[in-house]
Amino acid sequence: MDEDKKQKVMIGMVVGCLVLVAALNIPRFFKGGSKVSVSDTVTLICLNPECGADSEITREEYQESIQNSSMGMGPMQMAGPIECPKCKEISAARGLKCKKCSNVFMLQYGSDDYPDRCPECGYSDIENRRSE
Repeated sequence: MDEDKKQKVMIGMVVGCLVLVAALNIPRFFKGGSKVSVSDTVTLICLNPECGADSEITREEYQESIQNSSMGMGPMQMAGPIECPKCKEISAARGLKCKKCSNVFMLQYGSDDYPDRCPECGYSDIENRRSE
């Protein structure tokens, strides 16, 4: 392949990559028209049986807590327990607040059911969105 063709192929690859990156980031720029929404807060649930409190912290506070915990390992952060804002024990984990009844619970993986099914009222946001 001559140099002119190589240069055209490289330019095409660069332009293609830029278009791909732009396409993947479009939902961030058009929040109103997208079903993808990212909350500015993270819901926590304390796994300490003597506490059991639920709370919300900012996404930045959550990232900082993970980085400061013993589970923090650079860019590959493990979402292990962090300090509970109420009891101050390292026992708070990321939880989910039910959109129907506001119950806070942990996602339930490993069953045939939806992991976001609320144990209190039975609502699943994933199931609801798939049925639309």
